[in-house]
Amino acid sequence: MIRNFLNLFILIRVNLLNYRYYFINSFFDLISYPGYLIIYYFVWKGILNNSESYTSLRDIMIYFSIALFVYSLYNDRIINEMVEDCVVKGELTKYLCKPITLIESIFGKVFCNVIIKMPFLLLLLIYLKYLQFKIQLFQIIQFLIIINLSIIINTLFYFLISLLSFKFERVWVLRMLISNVVSFFSGSIIPLYIFPEKILKIINILPFKFFVFVPTTYLQNKLYLDSFIKDIFIEIVWLIIFAISSLLAWQKALKVYSGYGV
Repeated sequence: MIRNFLNLFILIRVNLLNYRYYFINSFFDLISYPGYLIIYYFVWKGILNNSESYTSLRDIMIYFSIALFVYSLYNDRIINEMVEDCVVKGELTKYLCKPITLIESIFGKVFCNVIIKMPFLLLLLIYLKYLQFKIQLFQIIQFLIIINLSIIINTLFYFLISLLSFKFERVWVLRMLISNVVSFFSGSIIPLYIFPEKILKIINILPFKFFVFVPTTYLQNKLYLDSFIKDIFIEIVWLIIFAISSLLAWQKALKVYSGYGV
């Protein structure tokens, strides 16, 4: 366990040294952020003006201001590309010969992306203060705990999906389809509290709400300590489920893998 954490720390450090790729991604996220907010503003202004709603345009804009930042912390494309390259190009062999595993390398890239994006949280808090929206320190702590667990679950989930590359040559179409479904049920497109109660019952069974909606709602000061403890417990359960599923699927995938030197 200690060796795994040391490997992860080393991988994050190496990826941070090669920061150019992440910096360019972060730069484009930063310049596109206001554009998305403008689009959301006019879309939701039209929706709220033509329908009865218990939410306000201000609440909607605060929600999407946070949700866009939260969504940027995930990168399922990196996970899929790394697994596909290992299978299609035979690069998995080098991981089988090294003390650092594929999943550790994936987590190294994922958390490097998170570290690069986290300074934007300060800009977000400044923007929310400009909107006269108060955020307490405890909310930020809750958010950071929830979002880190969510990132681990998200990574394990997409790693599990990407392992289909061992059976099919390319799974990027399936990944895109699943990614769109997950985005919809995570709250990155529409706030989940707008959905009817019947749909919410289905959403609450799935883990996807923890990817965007739940972290966003904590930073938006809509959930409290009792909900936080419950959500932490549920996330840990999902983390264990995906960790065990990924391990079993990985062991099965290795049995059918054929590459150089194997």
